[in-house]
Amino acid sequence: MNEWTEYTKLLVALLAICNPVGALPVFFSLTSAVPMPQRRRIALTTAIATTVVLLVVSGVGTGILNFFGISLDAFRIAGGILLLIMSMSMMGIAGETSQSGPPNDPEAVGVVPLAIPLMAGPGSISTVILHVGHDPSIEHRLTIAAVVLTIGALIFLVLRGGLLGMRFLSRVTLTVFNRIMGLIVAALSVEFIIDGIAAHFPALTGA
Repeated sequence: MNEWTEYTKLLVALLAICNPVGALPVFFSLTSAVPMPQRRRIALTTAIATTVVLLVVSGVGTGILNFFGISLDAFRIAGGILLLIMSMSMMGIAGETSQSGPPNDPEAVGVVPLAIPLMAGPGSISTVILHVGHDPSIEHRLTIAAVVLTIGALIFLVLRGGLLGMRFLSRVTLTVFNRIMGLIVAALSVEFIIDGIAAHFPALTGA
């Protein structure tokens, strides 16, 4: 029973960290210029990409990061920079905004930035790595894989459900909403960068 409680805690933790409900505004803004059928495919792409990343992490642990010499702190900083660039586009500061027309490959946003680093980011990756390290058995890894698959299904359901509410928003409302969420994403990206730098250079924060 205690083991299943731990897996339940992992499920809840991953759901909170991936936070598909919190990602809905970003999903809306990045897909507002594409047809509804394609938005549904983007939702599926996001769920699959997040699931694949976390499954790979659960299977190889820190092997890939160690192979390339990448730390979670560096991953966090890179993810923050990526989100910062995206937030400037959302606010219309840099380049074309998501409101000006669909990108060349709209479904690509389902992988970057929606899946990586927004959902399958440093937080969710490190959480999976830590739980995998608790038990080297195959049964443990398979159960974690089942938890990850459940998270992927929940992400898809939340994003698809969010599309229903999107139909009731006007273009002006979406534009204003897009600018506000761009500012919030910018703040989130700065937090990513600060946390990564603080962890990588503890002397800067006196830790």
